[in-house]
Amino acid sequence: MKKFTIIIFTIFLSLNLLISAAPIQKPEKVYRFVYVQKPHDWYIEQAKLWKKEIESRPDDPAIWGNYFMAIKYSHWRGDPNIYKHITDSILTEMGKQISDSYEYNYLRFYNGERDVSLLEKAYRIDPERADALYELVMYYESQGDKEKLEKFCKDLYQTRDISPGLLNYNYNVLVSTEKNGILFTNGDNDTYPGWVLQNALGIRKDVTILNLHLTFVNRDYLKRKLASKGINLDVDSFSKDKMNVFIEEFAQQLSANYPKIAVHVALTVYKGSIKNVEENLYLVGLTFKYSMKRFDNVLSIKNNIYNTLRLDYLDYDWYSEQYLATSLLDNLHVNYVVIFLKLAEDLHESGNSEEAEKWKIKALKLAKKANNEQFVKHISELDW
Repeated sequence: MKKFTIIIFTIFLSLNLLISAAPIQKPEKVYRFVYVQKPHDWYIEQAKLWKKEIESRPDDPAIWGNYFMAIKYSHWRGDPNIYKHITDSILTEMGKQISDSYEYNYLRFYNGERDVSLLEKAYRIDPERADALYELVMYYESQGDKEKLEKFCKDLYQTRDISPGLLNYNYNVLVSTEKNGILFTNGDNDTYPGWVLQNALGIRKDVTILNLHLTFVNRDYLKRKLASKGINLDVDSFSKDKMNVFIEEFAQQLSANYPKIAVHVALTVYKGSIKNVEENLYLVGLTFKYSMKRFDNVLSIKNNIYNTLRLDYLDYDWYSEQYLATSLLDNLHVNYVVIFLKLAEDLHESGNSEEAEKWKIKALKLAKKANNEQFVKHISELDW
């Protein structure tokens, strides 16, 4: 009996040691999707952990901010009405605890309360934080206030929140666009950097950047942007239901009425949005150019790669390891693989095998860095 008691006690002691040795789970900072994307279960777990932190420190704005974002991303694909009910409730509680905080004012705007004074209050509390600055840039861009747009683009640039690699990539998107051209972009990472390059650094201000989602929803904004270039199109007649039809109608009308103004589409735009114009899109660099007539786009690719694009950063991007968007950039850089292979193929066919091999190797390096098995396999199987 004594031996049995000793065995049970030993097992009990071992279990206690295991439990005490298990690491106490701590909440982790929840970053915006444009920087870091985690599995859905991770956001659910983080929401629970940050909720516990609130119970012990309800007056800490940073805890509330992380809790809000964890809730947001854990409901990313759920019922929007349920999500809005939950976030409204969180903001009500935040108002009782931290109404004068940056987080409370910024998140009220972010959650749908489109009062710009909330953003400006957050900005006054901490002018060096980037979150409110992105929203301020978007707001004043949509309002057509050039002076404030320039100010907040400069402030955003000074925060260094946009990684150098992302600025370099978007520089190459801008210079892939013809002079005075129109450039359609898709989301945060191919729109804000372009606006910052133009308004903070004065780079390629001749290009009119049109975020596809913004122009699809806000026709008054689109009219104003086009009017600044002397363009008058019946944009209200364009599809309000299907984005792919909208961009088709836009491209066709602009091409017919203003043939000297080129329409370009960033490679980052979703394929579904441009499926109706696919046959008229020609790869010229980090953009497609819309054209009803065939032209030698390989010549444009070659000219951009050799004379226009900044490519050194692909090998030497200083401090890139410090930026959260590094893995995102690796995937974004797969777009270079396409144009490098086009160039390599042309060089091979013209008999310049040594130069072709150089660009083939560059393409393979980028594909491997992005863990893009499809491209790695394709390049490795090329018989030249």
